[in-house]
Amino acid sequence: MTDLQTDSSPNAPDVVLIADAYLRQASSSSMPERIDAVAEADALRRCAWLFARRPRLLAIAETYDTVTHNAYTAAGFQLIHLNGDRAQALPALVNAEISALTNAPPHHLIVVSGDPAFIPLVRQAAQQQTAVLVWWSGDLPAALAESACVVRDLERDVLPAARRAPRVAIYIDYENIHIGLERQGRQPSPQAILQAVRAESADLGRPGEIHAYADWQALCDEQHGDVQRELVKLGVKTHYQIGRHGKNCADMEITVDVCAALDVTRPGVGVDTFVLVTGDRDLAPVARRVRQQGKRLRILTLRQCLAHELKECADEVRTLDHHFAPSTEGAQLTALLRVAAYLRQHDFDWALRERLIRIMQGKDGELMSRRILDQLVAQGCLIAGPSARPGSLALNQTHPLTQLALAIYAEVSACCRQASPTGVTTDAMRRCLQRRLDKDAQLCTHVVDVNEMFRLVVAACIVLSSADDSCWRLAVIEDECRRQAA
Repeated sequence: MTDLQTDSSPNAPDVVLIADAYLRQASSSSMPERIDAVAEADALRRCAWLFARRPRLLAIAETYDTVTHNAYTAAGFQLIHLNGDRAQALPALVNAEISALTNAPPHHLIVVSGDPAFIPLVRQAAQQQTAVLVWWSGDLPAALAESACVVRDLERDVLPAARRAPRVAIYIDYENIHIGLERQGRQPSPQAILQAVRAESADLGRPGEIHAYADWQALCDEQHGDVQRELVKLGVKTHYQIGRHGKNCADMEITVDVCAALDVTRPGVGVDTFVLVTGDRDLAPVARRVRQQGKRLRILTLRQCLAHELKECADEVRTLDHHFAPSTEGAQLTALLRVAAYLRQHDFDWALRERLIRIMQGKDGELMSRRILDQLVAQGCLIAGPSARPGSLALNQTHPLTQLALAIYAEVSACCRQASPTGVTTDAMRRCLQRRLDKDAQLCTHVVDVNEMFRLVVAACIVLSSADDSCWRLAVIEDECRRQAA
C-alpha cells in the first residue's frame, strides 16, 4: 500500500508534479543504459520551480529501490512506495490526489508517467481549470494524451532543457527601490538591496548580468556615499540616467535594454528569464512584451510601491521588505504586541509608563524603548490611564494597530493553549498565523506574509522555543524589577 499523506497545509501548492520513477526504471530495463535517477530527479525539480513558487513534488518508487529513493529524496520529493501491489495501490493514490485537487486545485498538474491509471486524475484536473502537462517517452495511452493540455517527450524535449542552466538577466530600477525604502523609514544600502535581489531570484539560476539604473549623483550624499561605486565593486553593471523635473527616468533605459535582449534570438545566447526590480507602472508595456515572447518574468518590489498595472503583467511578484531592517511601523507593532501580551496575561487595564518601558526593552536598549513608547502614544495606540493613576497608560482598543496586536496575541495564545505539554510545533504555529492573515485583510497591509508575521511574534518574545526551535510555548511576560522587589 502507499504511504502517502495528503498535504492539508493552508499554503496550497501552485503546481503538483508526480514523477512515476517506478515505471521509468521498469521501462529502462530494456535500454542499453539505465536511467540516471539523480540527474533526472534534479532536472524534474528544476522544471517544477519554473512553473511555481510552492511546488508539491511526488515520486512513485519501488520499495527496495534505494538508489531512486535517495535521488528523489535529495531533490525534495515526497516518496510514495508501492510494495509490489502497483495494480491496486496506484488507483488508490490517484483517488487520493483527485480528492486533494478538488479541494485545492493547483495552477498546473505535471504527470511524468504513461500509465493509464492517471487518466481520471488528468480529466478531473482539466475540469478544475488546472493546466495539465504529461511528460513521457514511449507509448502513451490516447486518452491520457487527449486529456492533457500539453504533451512533451520527456527525454527529447524536457530533460535536456531542464539540465541546461537557465539564462537570467536582472534589471534594477535602483532609484525606485532606494527611495521606496527611505519613505518607509528604512536605511537602504547597495549591499543590502543587492543581497535581497539575489536571494529572491536564486531559484531561477545564476544571473548572467545584473543591471542597475539611477541618477547616481542625486543619490550621493554623506549618509549614502558613492552608491554607484559600491554597486560596481559588487559586480553590477550600472547605468546613469539623469532624472527630469524630479521624475525617475530609469524606466526608459530599462525598456530599451530589455527590448534589445529580447531581440537576441541566436541559440544559446538569448535570455530565458527576466527579473525586473521595480514597482513602476511605466514598465508595464515592456513587461507585457516579455510575456508575449514566451519568456518568464518575475517582479521584485516593495510592498507599498507595486503598481497594479505592473502586477498584472508578471508570472510572479515577490516583495523585498522582509530583507531589510524593521521599519518604524514594524518596531511599533512588535512593541505593542509585547505590551498587549503583558496586560492580557495579568488582567491589567493599565500599567505605569516606566513599567511598560521595561516590558518593551529589548536588545536596542532603554532609549529606543522610550522612543517607541512615545511614538505609540503620539499615534494614539496607547492612551492615558485612570486619572487616579498619573503616569499610567492603557491600550486604545479602537486604534487599528492596537486591534492587530490584540488579534495576533489572541491567535498565538489560543494555539499554544491547545498544544501538548511540550509545546506547539513550528508548522502548527505558522498555520495558526496564516489563518489570522487569511481572516484579516487589514493585517496584510502591515506584514508581508506568514514568515514576517512569525518573525514579528518571535521578536516580541511572547513565545519561547525549545532547544532545537522545533516547538514553542507561550512566554509569561514579567516586569523583572517588580518581580525582584517582590
